[in-house]
Amino acid sequence: KGSTDRISVCTATIYLGGIIAVFHPESSWVARWQKMSKYVRRMYAVRAKIEYRTEDVEAVLESLGIE
Repeated sequence: KGSTDRISVCTATIYLGGIIAVFHPESSWVARWQKMSKYVRRMYAVRAKIEYRTEDVEAVLESLGIE
């Protein structure tokens, strides 16, 4: 908390592979096709890839005495 260096080290990089906006899930053919007709109105990521720099996260945890 309060350390921007630690925050940048432990923050993941997220790559989105597409977004679907669902405004009327009950009547949208795209929502039905994506099996999202029971979802709420929102923006949804189609695919997400998250990368962590594990070496940096492990170093921070070890410095805190967490194994």
